[in-house]
Amino acid sequence: MKKLLILPVLSLILFSCGNTTEEDYKNMAQDSCDCVNKATAQLSPRMQDILNEFGGDQARMESMMAEYAMEDQAAAMEDAQKFQGAVINDFTTCLDGVQKKYSDKFTTDSDEEVQKKMLDILKDLDGCASSYGMVKMAIGM
Repeated sequence: MKKLLILPVLSLILFSCGNTTEEDYKNMAQDSCDCVNKATAQLSPRMQDILNEFGGDQARMESMMAEYAMEDQAAAMEDAQKFQGAVINDFTTCLDGVQKKYSDKFTTDSDEEVQKKMLDILKDLDGCASSYGMVKMAIGM
């Protein structure tokens, strides 16, 4: 009787170990990048530059935003409102979809392992500097 219970558990472990591939991580990172790029497209070029340069460092982002606000308060306020509203909503909604899309692929890796591997790939993807920074800041790494 014990053998019958062990076989299904063993097969689940063996099959779930084969689910995650490097390609899955690359695809998830690209999908995350696409989420950020779509969400931030509504921001000004100056704000997009800030997002491309801050690298996930919240203090650096705040400093860059303060400089932007000193130089053009109206534009900075407009971007800040968009960022805190529509951009974050679009970004979060899209990333929730990415997480659901890939949730069955990463059954053997912890959330921290998945996040770290995805960030490592995202960091090197062309056109994804703002994505890397925003995802890094969002997950607190």
